[in-house]
Amino acid sequence: MDTPPTTALDRLSALAADLPGVPGPGELERVAAVVRAAAHEGALPDEIAAVGHLSVRWVEALLGDPPARG
Repeated sequence: MDTPPTTALDRLSALAADLPGVPGPGELERVAAVVRAAAHEGALPDEIAAVGHLSVRWVEALLGDPPARG
């Protein structure tokens, strides 16, 4: 059986569902990596924030200035 391709937003949704109430540094780095991957795939900061239950400001700060992201 073929499995559908998994996007970074799919991975972020699953990761957010499994995070403890107060994530540690390791979990935060995993979230940051998936957030960066989602942005690389073309997801907008507000979309990433909604899927990951994150602050839009946090996502924007992590990604930096939009022109710098390419």
